[in-house]
Amino acid sequence: MELSIIIPVYDAERTLARTLRSLEHIAPRHRDDVEVVLVDDGSNDESSAIADTFFAAGLFPHVHRRAQANAGSAAARNAGLEIATGRWLYLLDADDELACDPIDVIASAPDASVIGCRIELHRHGTPRGQRRPRHVSRSGHLAAFTAGHPNFSQALIARRDHVDVPFDPRWPTLEDWVFWMSNPRVFDRMELRPEVTLAIIHAHGANKSRLYARRGAVRSEIAEAMLRRLDDRLTPSARNNLRIQAGIGRLLRGEGGGWRELGRFPCNPVLYAKLWVYFVFRGRFGLVDFYGR
Repeated sequence: MELSIIIPVYDAERTLARTLRSLEHIAPRHRDDVEVVLVDDGSNDESSAIADTFFAAGLFPHVHRRAQANAGSAAARNAGLEIATGRWLYLLDADDELACDPIDVIASAPDASVIGCRIELHRHGTPRGQRRPRHVSRSGHLAAFTAGHPNFSQALIARRDHVDVPFDPRWPTLEDWVFWMSNPRVFDRMELRPEVTLAIIHAHGANKSRLYARRGAVRSEIAEAMLRRLDDRLTPSARNNLRIQAGIGRLLRGEGGGWRELGRFPCNPVLYAKLWVYFVFRGRFGLVDFYGR
């Protein structure tokens, strides 16, 4: 199997049909090389029936479905990783859309360990710009990921045999940040395809990223956990980056004390500028977090 597309689903009846229809961007001649892995994470709505209807048409010969009690998107993605047999992995959320044929993308970079593509950002159905892929090297991996999440997960197609660490189910949000930070081998040989739009990312009121206080708490906890876990591998700049991330998290959840992080040098300058934005505005402007995470 060439590619596994993992889709975690939780109460996604409003968006799942759109997501599944977007899989039809995969050319019929390529569908025998693709498996769709759909993990229902304890949905209470009509998500399962929507999936039944779509897959009953037989458009995709390799479909794996698993239902589990609600355990969060990290656990659902791990269930998908256990099932997946493809040489390549692609993570697609149940409220987003595939925008091209990923088999063509893989064919253009067969020696890569991960391929980064462009994504489109939509808010309430309205296009709000694009995000081009950013290169991450193995040597610069921690510098990049302590400063933020360089690429949305939906922008990346990764080699399965370069993934060493599963998702950490402790985190109810930002779990993809921890996942990529924990898998440096994925970035051994990154190739970029900025001319290719791989996915459309939809932001709306139901997104986890809209829950700023909760997201801030998790951001602080992750930063502090990674400071402990990666201590002997962190440069002074990377260590300060994580301390600033923890400070931004405290500001997002409405706590004071962000001024303590304003003297953290050396650090990533873009992250430092973001700290000032959150310090002044207390994270009230959601676009800052959506576009610049």
